[in-house]
Amino acid sequence: MHLAHALQGGPTFIDTYAAWYCCLVPASTAPTWNTPDTICLGRNTYLGVPHPSIDASTVAHSYWNVPMDGPAALCAPGAVSQLVVHGRYRKAEADRAAFEAETAEAHRD
Repeated sequence: MHLAHALQGGPTFIDTYAAWYCCLVPASTAPTWNTPDTICLGRNTYLGVPHPSIDASTVAHSYWNVPMDGPAALCAPGAVSQLVVHGRYRKAEADRAAFEAETAEAHRD
């Protein structure tokens, strides 16, 4: 639900083997994409996607987290980039809190 909201309903699927989330954006996004540690595929590339009926309730190699509403429904590139940046920030916060907790416990001993 959070993913659908953050991406404004843009279609997203997960590849469970590679542990990749794939957000479908316009092919014209690739030449200007600059979000670190992410890949944006553009024209003349192939991306296999799950059948539209496959969702999280199905045991499959990949499934739709946010299903497509139609062939032209895509994620806004800015929303994808913002979600990635927000996720990195939250991970850094969690890592810092865990480090501080470990450090505090080590000083108690």
